[in-house]
Amino acid sequence: PDGDHPALASAAAGDAAHVLSFDDRLQGAAAGVEIRARVATSVKRPAAFARLFDPGRLWPVVGDGEYPGSDRDPRT
Repeated sequence: PDGDHPALASAAAGDAAHVLSFDDRLQGAAAGVEIRARVATSVKRPAAFARLFDPGRLWPVVGDGEYPGSDRDPRT
């Protein structure tokens, strides 16, 4: 719809559980209630998500073998 925030439109189209954003308009309890009335997603600041997300727990679903760790060279 007109005036829709691009991140929320993408979340709705892609069935995203979380939106990472620095946009203050998407933060706070009132914004969260308004967003969840339309899209089943939550908005988090990137730093907050980084504290919650554990890539090692996701690794068995997306990778093979032992988790290589977040500090490895991605070009190897």
